[in-house]
Amino acid sequence: MIQQTIYFVIGFIGFVMGLLIIYWLYKMEKCECGNKIAEKKYLKEWFIFSMIYTLCVRIYIETIKSNLSIENLTMLKYLLILTWIIAFISFVMFVRMFIYIRKLKAIKCECGMLMQQNIIYYYQIAYFSIFGIALFISILAGIYLTYLYLKNMKKTKSSRLPSRLR
Repeated sequence: MIQQTIYFVIGFIGFVMGLLIIYWLYKMEKCECGNKIAEKKYLKEWFIFSMIYTLCVRIYIETIKSNLSIENLTMLKYLLILTWIIAFISFVMFVRMFIYIRKLKAIKCECGMLMQQNIIYYYQIAYFSIFGIALFISILAGIYLTYLYLKNMKKTKSSRLPSRLR
């Protein structure tokens, strides 16, 4: 129950932030200084697509929860691959938007609606921090598991050898 609540809260925060990002990018289209920055290209369109895709995937998963047939599991496998590709592109777009906001701050653009711009900026910093920590922990876990595997392989090989060859 707690896990579902946490999943819902994180999803809700992500959805609200996505809407805020789309709204802010829509408002930034009218900004003269913001339109001159190359990183702005396709940001709004990508975030709209990403929101619609995420919503459709969540609805699909909720509808097939009760009926997990072979066809549904196969479809979920392909959906997972597509979701990983979209997640990678979304990460790249997040980096582009981060650079876009940094450039807006550098040129002191006043039409960026400072409060919304700062909320999105600090949300992205938190997102990158959590992503970085998770990546660091994953790398450490991978190194440790590789060490354990190699250590176990060494023991297994030495135990298979006849006692006169050890």
